[in-house]
Parts: sequence; structure tokens; C-alpha cells
Amino acid sequence: MERVKYITFVGRSSWAVVNSFSAVLFHTEIIPDEIHVLYKREDEEVAEVGISGLYELMDVKEIGCELVQHVIEEDFDLLKPARVVEEIMESDGDVVIDITPAKKFMSSTALLEGRKYGVDGVFYLYIDHVEDADRPYLDIPLPRQDLIEMVEGEHYVRD
Repeated sequence: MERVKYITFVGRSSWAVVNSFSAVLFHTEIIPDEIHVLYKREDEEVAEVGISGLYELMDVKEIGCELVQHVIEEDFDLLKPARVVEEIMESDGDVVIDITPAKKFMSSTALLEGRKYGVDGVFYLYIDHVEDADRPYLDIPLPRQDLIEMVEGEHYVRD
């Protein structure tokens, strides 16, 4: 199993946080040794639900790792996601970023910084429409989904 630092975000949906992490665990060999969750203070309630789901998945998969929360206090603090990614990238080990649940300003600044430092993977869980997307990953038909690793262009669900 590949051990990595896994960076994810909280946006509008706690299901996006949980389901994209589920897809990564289900379809790849990745097992995080650290999980970093970035979210805006105003999204704290959604973050609590999403982080609770991450902990549940960690328990089910018996993943013992640290989960670190990074709160963006000011609206559109474009530098905070970049600074967090830079800090993580400077430590030892592989780093992947899951942009699925992110708001655009967070994912774009994090991705720019990640690419600058040679991030090892960028994941995006595509779902063809959001109708009925607010349920567990395997309850959404797989033909409607595609887990894409964007650096190498690999598709894990669809061929």
C-alpha cells in the first residue's frame, strides 16, 4: 500500500468529502498517513459532518493516521491554501490532493502550489449529475462516476 499525505477540502457538501475519500480508498492503493482538511470558517458545520465521515472510514478501514484541520478565517484568503500545501510538500513523503469537494478559490491556489512543488497526484471524483449524490459512495451507481487522477490522466472507475 502506498502511504501518502492526503489533502482535501470542504465546500458545500459533506458527502463530497466522504465519497471522494471513499473512492480513493476503494479504487487505489493509497492509504494516508496524514489527512489535511481545509475549510472556511463559515463552512464549519459542513466540515464537522465531513470530518466525522472521514473518521468513520478510517475506523472501518483500520487506518491509523493523523487528521489535521486547517481553517481559513477570512473570505477568499487565497494564500492560506497555498501556504498549507507548501508546508506539507516540504515535509518528507508523497502528497496527493483531492479537489472534489473544494471551492474553486481553494483548489486552484492549492493546485498551483502543489504543481510547483511536484505533487504526486490530484484526484477528482466526477459524478454525472448531482441528483441523488447525497448518499454513500457505493449507493451511487458506478457507471455514473469516475475517479480521475489528473496528473497522469488515469481513470479508476470508467475506462
